[in-house]
Amino acid sequence: MERVFFHDIMNTAGGARNLVELLLGDDDDDVRESLELFSLSLNGLVGEIASQRDLVLAENGDYPISKTAILSRSVVEDVARELRRHPVSAEREIAVSRDSCDRVLKTDLSLLHRVLVNMVKNGLEATPPGGTVRIGCSSANKYVVFEVRNDQAMDQATQCQIFKRFYSTKGRGRGVGTYSIKLLTENYLGGRADFTSNAQVGTLFRVFIPESG
Repeated sequence: MERVFFHDIMNTAGGARNLVELLLGDDDDDVRESLELFSLSLNGLVGEIASQRDLVLAENGDYPISKTAILSRSVVEDVARELRRHPVSAEREIAVSRDSCDRVLKTDLSLLHRVLVNMVKNGLEATPPGGTVRIGCSSANKYVVFEVRNDQAMDQATQCQIFKRFYSTKGRGRGVGTYSIKLLTENYLGGRADFTSNAQVGTLFRVFIPESG
């Protein structure tokens, strides 16, 4: 039932998105602007559906891993570019670390992308207007370390609960993002996830992904 549901709703949302992209060729500036906003909303909808589908598959042990060779900095830049257009980044900046490495690693690009998107979204939601979330990557002992940092520190009670399913400071029914970071990284990508949060650092989430897969 879950697979049928996700298949059907993804087809519907994806079809609507494709239709809007076809209509974007209209020469009327007002129509085009409205369609661009509609397209952004549909892209967000498709992304949220895919995220929930992948989480369900991962929890059931059914996610089909597909490893490919990718460049670490390219993934970071793609995530930053995508989320700069997302409503959650309104009045906030996403900065890519200039010294981010460009290592080749073999992993599941879709899952890694989802993990990094959740890390950046979590940082943006914790950042007040005018603030900046920083994302980057480095190489360490045959691992690529992806980092996302914001300037806000979490209290101790939040830190103790952060990776638990449905725990959130943002209200009832939230809290899947940080949970999925750990689940996908440690159960499917062969890595590990951790974080540091204090007044000096702010909050820093890291995932360690093996270069060899």
